[in-house]
Amino acid sequence: MKRVALIACMSLASGCTTFPQVFKQTGARSSYVASEVSHAEYEKIARDMARFLSAQLPPAKTTIELDPSSTSFHDIFFNELVWRGFGVVESKPEDGEDTVSLRYFVTILDTGIVVRMKYSQQVAGRFYNRTGAGQLSFASAYAVREATK
Repeated sequence: MKRVALIACMSLASGCTTFPQVFKQTGARSSYVASEVSHAEYEKIARDMARFLSAQLPPAKTTIELDPSSTSFHDIFFNELVWRGFGVVESKPEDGEDTVSLRYFVTILDTGIVVRMKYSQQVAGRFYNRTGAGQLSFASAYAVREATK
């Protein structure tokens, strides 16, 4: 039992060392999706992220501002948000329209995928572990906390 706990702590600690490197590359204010995440996986994750946001923010009354991007993940996530009823823009509107800035971070951690979203002074994170068959597990919940400035 102690050996399992030690291995888990070591793998988590080693995985966390990659986060600062990625943040330096992408900047803390931009979105990021690791290239190691497969198309099939990020389709499921984008759908789940949009579902989560529709429970946190009122879809018909909220316009989400995303960083412009030409990635497949961005396109899928954009369409999922629109399908859920959100207004979505890729730059701050000049007319003073209220928008919710959303930045996301999707990367590999150990045997799963970790997602972090920052929106409306909130940060939400979720770890998608893998099942024995290698499929993503949606058993864990999002953890939400107030964002620091």
